[in-house]
Amino acid sequence: MKNHAVLRQLLTQMNTNRLNRIIFLLLILLGCFGGLYIRYISIYNKTQADLNALMIAETNAASLNGEMLQSLTTSIEDTGTLGYFSLKNRLEALVKADREIIYTYIYTLRNNQLIHLVDSEPEHSLRSMSPGSEMKADDVDLKRSFEKGISLVTPRSMEAWGKTISIMAPMRHDQNGTMLAVFVMVYPEETFYTKSNLGTIQTSLIVVALFLLSIAVFIIFVNFKALKEKIKENTLAHEKISKSERQFREYIENAPHGVLIIDERGQFLDSNPAAKQILGRTQNELVAMGFDDLLSQQDHDAGLSPFQELIESGRLIADVACTKDTGEKCCWSVSAIRLSENRFLAFVVDITERKRLEDLLFKKKEQLETTLLSIGDGVISTDIHENVKIMNKVAENLTGWTQEEALGVPFSELGKMVNEITRDICRNPIEQVLESKETVELSNHTILISKHGLETPIEYCAAPIWDAQKHIHGVVLVIRDCSQKKKRLEKILYLSNHDHLTGLHNRRSYEIEAHKLDDKRFYPLSLVIADVNGLKLTNDAYGHKAGDELLQKFSHLLIEGLHGTGVIARIGGDEFVILLPRTDVNKATDYIERISNSIQGERIHDMLISVSFGLAVKDDSLQDMDAIFKIAEDAMYRNKLTENPDARRKSIDMLLQSLFIKSAREMKHSTRVGELSATIASRMRFSNDAIEEIRMAGIMHDIGKIAIDDKILNKPASLDALEYQEMKRHPEIGYNILSATHKYSAFAEYVLCHHERWDGKGYPRGLRGNDIPLQARIITVADSYDAMISKRTYKEGLDSNEVVVEMIRCAGTQFDPDIAKLFVEKVLGARWALSSTQTEKDLNLA
Repeated sequence: MKNHAVLRQLLTQMNTNRLNRIIFLLLILLGCFGGLYIRYISIYNKTQADLNALMIAETNAASLNGEMLQSLTTSIEDTGTLGYFSLKNRLEALVKADREIIYTYIYTLRNNQLIHLVDSEPEHSLRSMSPGSEMKADDVDLKRSFEKGISLVTPRSMEAWGKTISIMAPMRHDQNGTMLAVFVMVYPEETFYTKSNLGTIQTSLIVVALFLLSIAVFIIFVNFKALKEKIKENTLAHEKISKSERQFREYIENAPHGVLIIDERGQFLDSNPAAKQILGRTQNELVAMGFDDLLSQQDHDAGLSPFQELIESGRLIADVACTKDTGEKCCWSVSAIRLSENRFLAFVVDITERKRLEDLLFKKKEQLETTLLSIGDGVISTDIHENVKIMNKVAENLTGWTQEEALGVPFSELGKMVNEITRDICRNPIEQVLESKETVELSNHTILISKHGLETPIEYCAAPIWDAQKHIHGVVLVIRDCSQKKKRLEKILYLSNHDHLTGLHNRRSYEIEAHKLDDKRFYPLSLVIADVNGLKLTNDAYGHKAGDELLQKFSHLLIEGLHGTGVIARIGGDEFVILLPRTDVNKATDYIERISNSIQGERIHDMLISVSFGLAVKDDSLQDMDAIFKIAEDAMYRNKLTENPDARRKSIDMLLQSLFIKSAREMKHSTRVGELSATIASRMRFSNDAIEEIRMAGIMHDIGKIAIDDKILNKPASLDALEYQEMKRHPEIGYNILSATHKYSAFAEYVLCHHERWDGKGYPRGLRGNDIPLQARIITVADSYDAMISKRTYKEGLDSNEVVVEMIRCAGTQFDPDIAKLFVEKVLGARWALSSTQTEKDLNLA
């Protein structure tokens, strides 16, 4: 009331004073000007509040990792990615740092539809939205911010939690600047303009104060108390501003990422604790160095300068390899923007561990791809919808599809799996795994028919692929080509029932077939047994390869002679069985005669083929099959006794003739040795039969050479060590050949021992002295004498005197001394004269 009284008193005075009226008018004008000024300041302060909020939003948008944002797929699957969690944690940190923010979020625009990407809200919050969720399509400001790429402060809007103001900042591609998304901070309306309103009030107070100064003289006493209150309010406003500055500073100081202020020279002006920790430097060290000083030596050598890029473009988002003062190699993610002409704001994040994990993940990915490409089995991976995601080269070959063609195609379209026997289509293994959630294997009679109709026998194994939440997110199928395995099994099955040499049924298969044919439907059932004569003789003379040829030749003749149905089996080394169903004894005899006629004149290495046959017929089921076999076998042995000896003798005679044909020298040599041996035996008073026997033994003493290679046998030069070892086999071979027949087996032992020496240094058994058969000792002397006098291309033959000297020299070592002396004196008619180094005792002549 007192103030009003003073004012009324002042107005009364103005009405009574012209000057006062003028001052009053001036005061009114001053008041109007002050009001307009206050209005201007109010608009200015709100504008500055908007700009400040926009700068904070743009700064925060720049601090967010663009690579993480680009990795989002705008779908619910983003919730499990590293990029989504990193961005969400960053948004949560922003909200915690600035308590005035209600929440933050990031959205993008796809096909004119606003798509939510990530927000700062917990999953249970009403404000939380899932990645990929569609936002209000009629929000013009949200669309305008993305489409224009501009920062906006939206007018107040009414939401479930009250009136709010949203601050939007665009987020662009690091390299080409295209829009990626928009970062939004949401403030409550009632606190957003608090700072600007306080500034407006402060300005209003100043204007009012200036206005009041003009009348302060008149009202200073009445308005002192009110002025004091205004000063107090002004002080509070300043404190709030200071508090806000402190809060912003605390946000920077407590930010989880490094924050740096850099000048135009690249020098660090200020930094928060996180930056010092990440960079591994103190504030003083940072001030004394530049941005490029932190780069690794490799980047320095390459001439890289991220700061130069910041100077030129005003923006920088890069991963930088750096070196701490400890020498530790590290990697930082740097995001920077220009604040002013000579100031830059940079955010630094230590991504060393992330890079290490990325490198490890890359190596594992490369290892997996390399393994898939090099593995010998086909590998196909699908998603839960059975669509192909991965296919290696082997799988491409099996299905006829390339990975590019098969990508996204349902597995069922790649080819058909059918049962090899029934040709029924097999169930889809991918479908089985998705239903059973268990591994499925199949390895029996499955055929994969490729895109081009090629059929491949396969085995496969299909297994589910689990994620971290124990959910199936795909199936991996491993297919193995079993073509070779199948061929091996078929070969094993064939060999288990067939003779590997002749291809005929073996004993096991014969017994099975005999059991099948032992049925009245096949009576009369004829059983023929055939035994090849001279197999051992052929093996001894020409080697087992020749014996194999003999068996194969005879098998071929058996097959050719079979005009109807029948089973031919080789049941032993030289024994064959032929089962002839519905064949009586006459027809079976005809078959044997056809075979016998076909082998007439057939030879294997000059050896005549000789076979003994036996026949038995089963007419009814009362007869035992084993008994029938025994009857045929006995008949074969009876025939063998009458046919075989003569056949063997003829074979041996043919072998000897073959040797003489191979080497004319051997024929002459053998004949002379036979005659010389007979002459020595005659002088030793052998009986006529014994003389004839030793003559034959002498003629055949080298029959074993039939198995020696012609190149060795007729070599014009002396033999080398290996050739000599081969030549030394002929006594044993000759013994084996002659032992095969009764007529020649009597002197087979002489042939075996004709290279033994009196001193025991001969071969093949190393016998000595009288342990060597007498006839063999005689043949040794005759054989050696003929070799001494015979001319060779590599040596001249010895004359008579030289032969005598050599015989005397070798007596008692190589030769039986008694036989050697008798040969020299009685056959050659020479005198047995000792050398100066020999004595009668040395020759065992005492």
